[in-house]
Amino acid sequence: YLDAFLQRGRARLQIGNCESAIDDFTKSLVVKPDCADAYDGRAEGHRLRREFVDAEADVTRAIGIQPKRTMYYFHRGVINHDAKRHTEALHDYNRAILFDGKQTDFYLKRGQCYFDMADFRKAAEDWNIACKIDHRLEEKYLPMIRLAESRLPQNR
Repeated sequence: YLDAFLQRGRARLQIGNCESAIDDFTKSLVVKPDCADAYDGRAEGHRLRREFVDAEADVTRAIGIQPKRTMYYFHRGVINHDAKRHTEALHDYNRAILFDGKQTDFYLKRGQCYFDMADFRKAAEDWNIACKIDHRLEEKYLPMIRLAESRLPQNR
C-alpha cells in the first residue's frame, strides 16, 4: 500500500489536489512512519496551500530520516523562500549546492532568493552559473541577469 499511497499523492499534487495528496501522504506514514518521501510529499502539499509551518516541519522530519538526501534541503529552501524567510532559504540552498553543485534549479532558486533580497550581484552570479551548466537556460535567464546587473551601483 505504501507505494500506491505515495504514487497517488504525487499524482494528486500534480493536478493541484493538495488536500487529497496530503491525506495520501499521511496514509503512507501510517503504513511506514519513517518514510522520508511521504514527509517530503506532504510538505509540498502544505507548501502549495501556503501552510509553511507544517510544510517546514514535514520536510525537516524527512531530513532527519535521510540527512544526505539533497533534494530535501532544496525543498526546505523553497518553502522558506516562499514564506519570505530568505536567510533560512539561503542556508538550505547552500547546503543543497554543497551536496550537488550541478543542479541548475538550485542556482536558479538561490539566485531568485538573492534577487528578492536585493543582492543583485549574487543573483546574477548564480543565474550565470546555471546558464553555464545548461546553455538552454540562456534564452530565459540572460535578460534576468542583465536586469540584476542593471540594478548594481555604477562605478564612477
